[in-house]
Amino acid sequence: YKDPSRKNRRMETEGKMEIREIKRQANESDWEVFVQLLTGTKREGVDSLIAYLESTDFKTAPASTTHHLCTAGGLLTHSVNVYKAADTLKKVVPQWIDWESITIAALLHDVCKVGFYKLGKVWDKEWKNIVSFNLTKGE
Repeated sequence: YKDPSRKNRRMETEGKMEIREIKRQANESDWEVFVQLLTGTKREGVDSLIAYLESTDFKTAPASTTHHLCTAGGLLTHSVNVYKAADTLKKVVPQWIDWESITIAALLHDVCKVGFYKLGKVWDKEWKNIVSFNLTKGE
């Protein structure tokens, strides 16, 4: 006697593993894009900021608990998506606005959420101190 529900559970588990792997690969791709864009600004302190973010939950935290990208890795994906949305407006942005500043604002607008959420049965908010970095334009 073979239990058909056992096969269904195995297929379900394998499917979840495949989805996790797809999400992990997408997140690594988002991280590569994020790092490339941020380092492309050539701002002082960017390397230290990237190293700091890599040591935090920036790549695994959700963007929110109930709204946009409320899933593991959502914060990073959201940050890259905001940059992509800004990039579509590049042709209409006045020339006097520094594009590097727009890139930094788009990518880092939610950096304050680092360490803000912790994983429980659901995502729970938790405040923690964060490190600050000076991202002024170098000469």
